[in-house]
Amino acid sequence: MLRPREKKPSPVNLRREPRIENQVGVLLKVASCPDEISSIGRPSGGKTLDVGLHGLRIVADKSLPKNGQIDITLTPKGFPITIYNLAADPKWVREEELHYLMGLRLNEGKDFPRWQDDFGHRFASTAARSL
Repeated sequence: MLRPREKKPSPVNLRREPRIENQVGVLLKVASCPDEISSIGRPSGGKTLDVGLHGLRIVADKSLPKNGQIDITLTPKGFPITIYNLAADPKWVREEELHYLMGLRLNEGKDFPRWQDDFGHRFASTAARSL
């Protein structure tokens, strides 16, 4: 008997932990990329679509290399004003009609410990209030 072919799960659904929908403006910059050295230092603007303790889904105006390391500057709304400087590895990049959609895994270092410490009151409590 023939079985229907199973669809591969989309990269968005391969997460190990839940994400919280939240749109925050970000500045992305290629920090390193062995295969595309000319892309190092190239900035791109974007915004998060959702955030998690260890990852972000971002929409951006330029594609970022899949095999590079990305520096992210992120400033969530709210008080006190906080800027997070994070580093991430792209897990997937998909070209859409007018922009690029990317899944980024956050790396330890830079402001990552502070990101984890602040995450609950910056994002999780905001999501709970909006329900």
